[in-house]
Amino acid sequence: MLAVILVVAAGLRVWAPWDDVLGGPRVNFLENDAWYHVRLVESQVRNFPHRITVDPYAAPDGQYVAVAPLLDTVIATVVFVTEGRDASTHYIERVAAIVPAIIGVLAVFAVWALATLAFDRRAGFIAGLLAAVLPGHFLDRTLVGFVDHHALEVLLSFATLSFVVYGSALGAGVSLGLYLLAWASGSYFVFILAVWLVVAAIVAPARRA
Repeated sequence: MLAVILVVAAGLRVWAPWDDVLGGPRVNFLENDAWYHVRLVESQVRNFPHRITVDPYAAPDGQYVAVAPLLDTVIATVVFVTEGRDASTHYIERVAAIVPAIIGVLAVFAVWALATLAFDRRAGFIAGLLAAVLPGHFLDRTLVGFVDHHALEVLLSFATLSFVVYGSALGAGVSLGLYLLAWASGSYFVFILAVWLVVAAIVAPARRA
């Protein structure tokens, strides 16, 4: 059943926008930020593993690149491993366009894992199915062609919560660290986790150990 849910999640994210994004001679991304991410990715591929830290085209005297590096680095690494530094721009764009959908499917898996750990298998299947098919921001931001940090942000936040519920400090720490590398404003999530730990300790003091 989980495999079916993941296949459905992949189908919705790949099939629906495929013709508009990848069906023509050029890649048509779904939102404006994607073009900037792809430019950062291409620069990192050409100079792998180094990335742009100051953008000379963003302002007359250059501008510090405040974009969190993880998404661009993941895409650049995939391109570098498969095609090297001389990969064509078209190939880089196609890889970048597909990555959000893959991350979205992994995020659905993370939702299933969290609900299963927190409740039971039935709750996990229901949560996974809803995450896979419900229309909204999550579905939009995990479509093919929506190259931005949002899909990775969802995946890593749910992965962090899953490891917290499972009781793996190492897994939670790694996931949270990657989350902070995926979103420049990720400190909000750290604050929410800190508040939750304090409230949990107050409400259920017998379980603090």
